[in-house]
Amino acid sequence: MADNQLLNEIGEEIRDALKVGLSRGDFTALNDAILGSVNKVIDEATDQLERSTGYSGGPVNVSTHKYSSYSSGAATRAKQQQLEKEREERLKRNRERAAKNRREAEEKRIERAKARRDEAALRRKMKSPNAIILNGKLLPTKFKAIGDTGGVLSIVFGCVGLSLFGMLAIIFGIAATADASIKTSLFSVLLLAAFSGFWVGYGISLRKALERARKYARICGEKMYAGISQLASATGLSEYMVKKDIRKMLKKGYFPEGYMDEEGTTLMLSDSVYKDYMSMKNRQKADEAARLTQEEGSELDQMVEEGMAAVDKLHKLNDDIPGEVISRKLYVLEDLLKQMFSRVREHPEQMDRMHKLMDYYLPTMLKLVEAYAEYDKVSAPGSEILQAKSEIETTLDTINEAFTQLLNNLFQDSVWDVTSDAKVLTTMLTQEGLTQEAALKTQ
Repeated sequence: MADNQLLNEIGEEIRDALKVGLSRGDFTALNDAILGSVNKVIDEATDQLERSTGYSGGPVNVSTHKYSSYSSGAATRAKQQQLEKEREERLKRNRERAAKNRREAEEKRIERAKARRDEAALRRKMKSPNAIILNGKLLPTKFKAIGDTGGVLSIVFGCVGLSLFGMLAIIFGIAATADASIKTSLFSVLLLAAFSGFWVGYGISLRKALERARKYARICGEKMYAGISQLASATGLSEYMVKKDIRKMLKKGYFPEGYMDEEGTTLMLSDSVYKDYMSMKNRQKADEAARLTQEEGSELDQMVEEGMAAVDKLHKLNDDIPGEVISRKLYVLEDLLKQMFSRVREHPEQMDRMHKLMDYYLPTMLKLVEAYAEYDKVSAPGSEILQAKSEIETTLDTINEAFTQLLNNLFQDSVWDVTSDAKVLTTMLTQEGLTQEAALKTQ
């Protein structure tokens, strides 16, 4: 009875595992079920042998896997569930990989289509007369082939007219030898032939100008700019002629976004390049202005520092000289110098008027005062020393007068501005009838 039950259980497990394998294509569970069934049969046979012989623990125990370890197929079902879960995860990964491959394939298809459209558009642009080609590549330069069609038409119709009127001129010329009255018609035909020749020349000049413009653009290349000297060297023309030629082209519109800098040194063919160039120039100007300001500030500081050092030295010399007359003159001189250096510190633009003072007047003045102080220490001065001291005192009067004028000059611009403002204000008040003078005129 137990054997029949075991066989039935084994049969059901194998049948279930076979169904799972057939439905899902994975026969791992069937393999495990068969292996487990064999182990069950061996375990059952081993138990019966031990019961019948009463022997246990010897070599008869051919299997260490007991039927109880499977617990009625529970291990097999757990294995089946694990395998099912792994299979579902594999299917999920496969679906995700397939979706990713489809997306990548679609993106590549879109990229290829865009590349084909871009290539077709590039071919159309390269066939356009407004295209600039360099080494088989379309340059980004914005260009207008001005005179392309007009030049061709001028040459064609000019040649036709020149041929026609030239032949007529020959015919009329031969006929004019026999009949003088035809000379007037001959003159008219010659005039028309010359006019036709003019149109041929005009068309040729248009074509040459267009070719030069294309050459300028090709020399600029992808950088979108080139120096005038570079263009002149490449074309064999002088820089003057190149500048003149480019100015005409910019005026006519060959280069819609073209610019030439103020110095006439560089041709630029796009707004972005021109903006970058102007930004660079502005930075250079700002740096130069900052450098000049820094230099002027340093020069101003040095000037004021040296000037005030001279004032301090003059003050000490004045203290060493006991004479009241010269001391008053030195006090006036010291005050004038202080006012001048104070004015220059507030208005650095007045520094130019102080250079001669600093280079000659001030050092010479100090030298004279130092000599006076030395002479003044002589207890029994002779006539020469007394005369020298007298001349120095007179010179100090001249110096004070000159320095007073120099101080006035430092305020001159300010005085002019104030005077002008006062005159303008008075005029406006008079025109508005707000002054006594205006009231008297109305009466």
